[in-house]
Amino acid sequence: NLYKVGDRIQLGGVVGDVIDIGIIRTSLLEIGNWVAADQLSGRVVAVSNAAIFKDPVFNYTQGAPYIWDEFTVPISYGPHWEQAQSTILEAVADYTNEVAAPAKAMLQQLPGMSLIGSPETHAQVYISLTEHWVACTLRYVVHARSRRTVKHRLQVQTLKALANAGIEIASPALTLVRYPAERTWKEET
Repeated sequence: NLYKVGDRIQLGGVVGDVIDIGIIRTSLLEIGNWVAADQLSGRVVAVSNAAIFKDPVFNYTQGAPYIWDEFTVPISYGPHWEQAQSTILEAVADYTNEVAAPAKAMLQQLPGMSLIGSPETHAQVYISLTEHWVACTLRYVVHARSRRTVKHRLQVQTLKALANAGIEIASPALTLVRYPAERTWKEET
């Protein structure tokens, strides 16, 4: 019961969608690797079933196909960080409000959830202070198979909303110094 055909799992260090379960090995349609996100690489990977005894098995879709994801937007220090928080939430509300209730209902049906409590499935923005900016981290629920597509959509909506609100995204500053430095004085002879 660790996984079945169609589940998205991580087994033996490989992440993929289960396409076959044999006596000796499990075949996965790989996601990730040289593809920098949760999208298919096109390779079929055979993982020895012995891996379930020595490595943890991560199942992304068993029971409830929703997982939490997040991304961070750096905001310059100043008066706009508080406005950034509400602007980000408003920018993504169309998606996050739509998925929150179905995700919550499915997650509450998982065995043992009554002991853990009710999971928060509405989007939230968490603030962290760094040396260079205020980090606004958006945390939201997403279907495990839609993670990259949804993240792209939400990041685009966030960028547009912040730009429309006049809120600057921070970036590290870089100062270049010429060596040796140019002389601005005249030498006496």
